[in-house]
Order: sequence, then C-alpha cells, then structure tokens
Amino acid sequence: MESEFSAPSAEIAELKDINPRSGKKYSGFGVILDATRATPVSKSNGQETYVQLKVIDASMNPKTSEGPLSYIPLFIYQKSDSPYPFVEKIGDIIRFINFEFQDYNKQSQGKNRPAGSSWRIFHGQEDADTNDYCRSYNAIQRNDQTLVDQLCKARKWATTFFQKYSRNFTLSFS
Repeated sequence: MESEFSAPSAEIAELKDINPRSGKKYSGFGVILDATRATPVSKSNGQETYVQLKVIDASMNPKTSEGPLSYIPLFIYQKSDSPYPFVEKIGDIIRFINFEFQDYNKQSQGKNRPAGSSWRIFHGQEDADTNDYCRSYNAIQRNDQTLVDQLCKARKWATTFFQKYSRNFTLSFS
C-alpha cells in the first residue's frame, strides 16, 4: 500500500545525533512518549497554539539515558485554525521534517518553523499500514522505501520497548 512520504531536504538523524548548536534543520522519526493538548501561545491573542510531544527512540529513552537527555521535547506551533498533532496512543510515531533544535536548560528541544517544517503521525503498531492518521497542512512527502523502512524500524523498537517496560494495570472496583 502506498502512502505519502518523500525524501526530506534535511538530514535524517537518530535523536542522539541531533546537535542543537549546528544550525541544521533535522528530519527524522520519534516514538511519542507523552503529549499535551493544544495550548494557546500567551502573546498571540488566541491566534496561535502549540502542542508539546516528548519523543524517544533506541538511542535516547528513559531506560538507556539518564537525566534530561532521556527524551526530546518537540514543540509544534500552528495557527489556531490549522491542524495540530492529536496523538491517539502513546507509542505512536511522529515524522518531523525540517525542525530546528536548540538547547534549553541543558536539554535539546525541537520546534517547527513557520515555513518549511511539517509533521506526520502514524500508528505505532508493527502491523499498521504506512499511512498517517494526522498531519500538518503542508506535509507533502511521499513514501520511498528508505522512509518506510525507518518507520517500520521505529515501530518494531517501540513495540519491544513498551512490552518490556510498561506495566499492566488492573483496576479493582470494591
């Protein structure tokens, strides 16, 4: 099944390889560990909102990294009437394209640029198709085999990670 992705103009990196002082824009995949709702930007008079996603991968996560380097926060800004990332489940995969990164309190954080950045969110299950379920308005990438392989690799790692480290909770009603 073909879906949309395409080769990015920026390099694709593992999260640990992002150098926030390089001035480069990065594209890659991250496994979503946490997400906020759309929040108004205080200085925008309700015209702009942001969503924060905490993303991990095999190179950077709470089980193999310590301190503030165990995830990367991605801040996604958009006009209030534009689509914003709505994450269905922890463990879903984000494809971020041409994001800028900077250091803040000794931690890298990424953000989309007003023009030229985009994002797509995919189901994290290994057997899901390669179509996104949520995307920015300007996501125009098309699938190529390299990107499909990276998505599948991220899904496989996420499945293993969450099977190993997630606990099953049982609700008891007494």
